[in-house]
Amino acid sequence: MMKFSRHLSILALAAFVFAGTAYAQGPTKASSDNTTTQLMQSYRQKTQELRDIQQKAIKSNPKLAAEMKQLQADVNTSMRAHGYDMEKGSKRAESMIAKLKSGKKLSKAERMLTMKSFQAERQKMMKARNAAMQDPKVQKDRKAFEADMMAAMKKQDSHTGQLLKDVQALRTKIMAAMAAQRAAPKSAG
Repeated sequence: MMKFSRHLSILALAAFVFAGTAYAQGPTKASSDNTTTQLMQSYRQKTQELRDIQQKAIKSNPKLAAEMKQLQADVNTSMRAHGYDMEKGSKRAESMIAKLKSGKKLSKAERMLTMKSFQAERQKMMKARNAAMQDPKVQKDRKAFEADMMAAMKKQDSHTGQLLKDVQALRTKIMAAMAAQRAAPKSAG
């Protein structure tokens, strides 16, 4: 399912940024590197198209915007009840993203530590989010919101359904390429 929260989008996008950073550091075959880079570029382009459609749908539908705000508040409240503050966690994740994207040369150890910290933050967030998603009120509100959002996005742009299928297929290909890259033997040197 699509995640519509800004905070969740930041963490999801950051995962691909970090994965791309880690991928770029490892020794790989040039053709494999090229293919993964192209897949990631296509993925980013299509997810941006979906975000643009989503934003237009929200702007043109105040009821949907209010529904989204209420759902986010419900999820955040439930996550806090499970020991995770989404706002503070997002700030920590954004800080890690900024550090990696700052252009400063980070040592391999610094980069790895930052990536591990990000993964730990993401795991805490996902654990609390998964617990929040078990809340019956959140489940009911989320299902209604997703149906309303999808209808609004499809009304806004008839290509929404195909874009969603494309993003799903690209995500699967990227994950497979990254898994293959991790499984490939590292060359010395």
